[in-house]
Amino acid sequence: MSPKNRLCTHKKILILHGSAGYGHQKAAEALAGALRALEPDAWIDVRDALDFFPPWLKKTYVGIYLYLIRHHPGMWGFNYRLFDWKLIAPVVDFARRHFNGLM
Repeated sequence: MSPKNRLCTHKKILILHGSAGYGHQKAAEALAGALRALEPDAWIDVRDALDFFPPWLKKTYVGIYLYLIRHHPGMWGFNYRLFDWKLIAPVVDFARRHFNGLM
């Protein structure tokens, strides 16, 4: 086996989470811990996906999320369900693709 191939023998796992709130972060860290126990030789990294956004957008996103959760949790729940509604999904998917492309 060549040295180049030997470098690629260990698994590489990247776990992304969103840092708005701490539930996703804690779940990602727990998943990483379980994977480390199963795959001790694997390279496992946990990252906040929002760190790849411009700083102003990360701050805005987290601020809006925390505001809605604290003051209008029903509105957050409504939007969460609305965006998964099959009639709205094509519009939301289009917007998400373009937003993700910009980021």
